[in-house]
Amino acid sequence: MVIDSLNILNIKMGGIDLIINDSGPYIIDVNATSNFSKEFVDFLQKNPLDKMGDLIIDEYLKIEEAAG
Repeated sequence: MVIDSLNILNIKMGGIDLIINDSGPYIIDVNATSNFSKEFVDFLQKNPLDKMGDLIIDEYLKIEEAAG
């Protein structure tokens, strides 16, 4: 459900918050960008924002090229 939602919304790097209970999963929040804390960066031992910046630039260049 989450992957399908990200694909439908054309979100390449983001986040979706879910609530799961007896009546099913519910999407309660969609973020086109993810929020990373210092603890998360320390845990990964790399900064995902570097890759996110590259993705934003690549997507911008595609749009600019398509516009001519």
